[in-house]
Amino acid sequence: MWTPANAGPHAIQMVIDPENKAAEMNESNNDLNKSFYVVPYEDPAVVNITFDPLPPVPKNVPVNVTAHIFNNGNSTANFSVDLWALKEEIYDYETAHPTDDFNETIVTYPEANWTGVQFANIGLDNGSITRRMKVEDLYKNTSAYFYSFNGENIEVWTKGNTTKMELLPFNSVSYNDRETTEADGGRKVWGCGIDKISHKIGLNHVEVSLGPGNSTNVTGILHQMRVGNGSSGYEIHAVVDMDNVLYEQNESNNELVKVLNAKIPDLTVANITCDGPPKAELENVGSASAENVTVRFSRDVYTGDNDYPPYEVENDGFYSILHEDAKVMRVHFEYLYVDEKKNGSLRIGNGTSWVDYKKDRPKGFWSSWVDVDSKRDTITHPVSLILNKGRYKVDRYEYGVDEPQGTAKPYVIGTKVTRPVDVPFDVENEIYNLTVFVDPENRVEESNEGNNEEKKMMGPDLTIENVTFLNEAGVEREWDKLIINKTHKIKVVVKNTGCVAASDFAVRFYINNSDDNVTIISFPQEYINLAPGMTKEVEFSWEPSKRGWFIAKAEVDPLKKVPELDEKNNIYPLKGKMEVKVGYPGYKAKDGFMHMFIEGKMIQGGVIYNYGTGFSRLSTATTDNSRTTSFGDPVPENADVSLVRLYVYPDNALYTKKIGDYERKMGFLPNKTQLIVYFNGNKNPLPHPAEPHSDIPDATGFNVTYATYYYDIPVNDYNHSEEARNWAKAERRNCGGPRHYQFGIAGMALLIVYEDENAPLTRYWVGEDRDVMMAGCNYHPTGLDYDECTRKIKFIGVTEASLANATLKTVLVSYSPHGEDDLYPEAKGRADALYFNGREIPRSTEEENIGFWEKVNAGDIALTKVHEGWEYVNVFDGINDAAIQSRGTMMGVAHAILKVEYLPDLVPYIPRSVVVGLPMTVDIENKGKSEARNFSVCFSVNGEPEEKVDVTELEGGSRVQLTLPWTPRAVGQIVRLNVSVDCGNAVHELNED
Repeated sequence: MWTPANAGPHAIQMVIDPENKAAEMNESNNDLNKSFYVVPYEDPAVVNITFDPLPPVPKNVPVNVTAHIFNNGNSTANFSVDLWALKEEIYDYETAHPTDDFNETIVTYPEANWTGVQFANIGLDNGSITRRMKVEDLYKNTSAYFYSFNGENIEVWTKGNTTKMELLPFNSVSYNDRETTEADGGRKVWGCGIDKISHKIGLNHVEVSLGPGNSTNVTGILHQMRVGNGSSGYEIHAVVDMDNVLYEQNESNNELVKVLNAKIPDLTVANITCDGPPKAELENVGSASAENVTVRFSRDVYTGDNDYPPYEVENDGFYSILHEDAKVMRVHFEYLYVDEKKNGSLRIGNGTSWVDYKKDRPKGFWSSWVDVDSKRDTITHPVSLILNKGRYKVDRYEYGVDEPQGTAKPYVIGTKVTRPVDVPFDVENEIYNLTVFVDPENRVEESNEGNNEEKKMMGPDLTIENVTFLNEAGVEREWDKLIINKTHKIKVVVKNTGCVAASDFAVRFYINNSDDNVTIISFPQEYINLAPGMTKEVEFSWEPSKRGWFIAKAEVDPLKKVPELDEKNNIYPLKGKMEVKVGYPGYKAKDGFMHMFIEGKMIQGGVIYNYGTGFSRLSTATTDNSRTTSFGDPVPENADVSLVRLYVYPDNALYTKKIGDYERKMGFLPNKTQLIVYFNGNKNPLPHPAEPHSDIPDATGFNVTYATYYYDIPVNDYNHSEEARNWAKAERRNCGGPRHYQFGIAGMALLIVYEDENAPLTRYWVGEDRDVMMAGCNYHPTGLDYDECTRKIKFIGVTEASLANATLKTVLVSYSPHGEDDLYPEAKGRADALYFNGREIPRSTEEENIGFWEKVNAGDIALTKVHEGWEYVNVFDGINDAAIQSRGTMMGVAHAILKVEYLPDLVPYIPRSVVVGLPMTVDIENKGKSEARNFSVCFSVNGEPEEKVDVTELEGGSRVQLTLPWTPRAVGQIVRLNVSVDCGNAVHELNED
């Protein structure tokens, strides 16, 4: 029996007769080896790290750190636990270069157990000259050795809290010119640059034995919460079994890292905004409030055009540059030359503190900052320049102003708080460089002093945000929907996106011919002023006198009076061209009333508008060139068909026409060679309509034709029989070509009129049209109001309206309602409306508030949403009118069908008294105009079983007397008699009550 002591890979060997005592036929099969893997049964894990006190922790305060350990395995585990803190600090350092040899010792965290140095760059190889660099700890243990090496982003760790660097050359080359850099004509700089120092502070190392399912805590103390050098906290690491002694079920839960932040401010300049008066946004991204906060704004002033003292000087002397209210100043020299042989120099200072420059600087340089705001006399002093045996030129200087100024209290900025401060420089038509420095005098101790500065180039930047065309009422009109001989307002929105005011600049607008780009209209220019971040609307007016395409252009500051950050964004549009279309108002409703194909004809029968089945829209893009629609046979069995009319609805019909350099869309009506229609398989196509109803919305870039084509079908060609199938086929032919003729088919429908002796008298009207309308909305601002997009319909000749039941069917072909967000507020959430006799027909549900119609198949035919498109309406004798209105919907009005049905109206008349011994009689009157057929009259006495009397027919406006099979037996007898006319509901009546 053998019990493995550890998990992991093992091997077992079995040997028979290991001492070879037995003589065997085959000695090679006495040995057997087997490898196997023992599954781990231990699994210690770090489940949490906690702190006392809770973070953020004030600086210099000790912190108790506790790591919570749990054994997830099924056996006791013996392992180590390591607890340490990692701190990373910004360390912007570059080795000095004037001497041959270099030694540096870095000690920044006395309690550190390990110190890591992040080399941003190391440069030790310059061709013929090579160097070496050693990195050691305090006891000269070498951590890294670099020889003739050049590299970037290299991290080296040394044990303890001290890191030593030593750089030495490998040859005897003289380095006497080491004071100068390559830019000054000397050798290339060699050495290294450091950008980060890291520290590991050990908090605890302990051996732990932990049973399965048990937990324990390991604690350590961070003796002092340190901050600074861009570091506001620590990473706390807890690791179990760091040396991987154990075979574990899960190695991924052995380490946990948590951040421990200090309670300390961290000021930064978050942003410089210019959406109004320019402001600097000071933000405290730290974890403690910052008090005594000031901010310094500095800017440059260009003086390069000044060729006189103190800016351009060639004679020895004392000079000064003064800027009122400045706190500090510095000067930029385009060049400086001094006579070194005669001890020439330039001294710059404020009278008490000076900096001397004794070498030529031909490539320009900035002087040091000079404090010019004397605390002694509260007077702004100038920067003093004393030139001795030399010459110079100052091309600009910078000066700084502190906020808050004077005796005002410094700011207090809370944790995660942003405070805007106005930029104090009030200038216009000028470009300058701005620097914002929060806490310039280091009054506030921060976690990171390296993020206190923000720079930005300030200046005007004029641009045109938008150009909008409006109608006379000030309602927006899209660029391609301008109307001939109508006055249009042109609104040009100009914005100063810069941070400096712009003044006294012009705005211009031009209209050019699209084919020759010659300016035909140059509007008078407007002069305006704009503060930073502000916009202003400039209006022009135009009444186009001819149809066609034009090129519009707007320009701001055409005379270049304002220096700008970007001079390339002054023209609108920045890319491409702004083409505008002038035409007739095609999206407006047609004048007059809808054409009536049938007007007030009386029949005894019915009217059917059938859009069929099996149709799908034929688009202009598809390669398929035909569509078929099946209409079945919806006519009642015993009725006679008296009229059949087929409708085909082509749309998006266009060809391209070259006008100047442009290919323009032009509407057309497909001719008899392009649109071929067949009915019920007849080999001969139907005759082409002479004048189809059509509309071309001329004032639009989408200048295409929408039409209603009609075809009268011989009644004998209509199949009126059981399971009949009536169908139509439309074919598209002869499209394409040099002019790219194309069109689609939105649908087909069949109008059927039939006569039926069982049907009521019906007077009907059939209107035909194709009127494309689209009132203005946010999605398509056509500039047309709702009244302009209302198609009017007139039904003349209604009689005996009080005896009639009327229904209205309106058909749209092309229907695209927009959502509520796309509509103007005055639409009240309704994209369209249907009116009858001046009243809007109410909608059935709230869900129908957007569009009153809906598409009925895969084409583009739309009906109202109830009763298969038939809406009940109240008619009057004489003229009745209807109206279809767009409130933003794109719609093509195709038909309005009114049915006025004169239904029977059966009423019983019961006598108040009867004669004893004689059968009782009841009168039945038909108050309607149509005959009532095959109905019953039911009666009962005192609730006895009901009896019936059948009536074969009763003409409209007549009476019939029926004798009931019941006889009163006694004088003074009171009975309850119940009489019900048409008790079987066999007759459709005007009034069923």
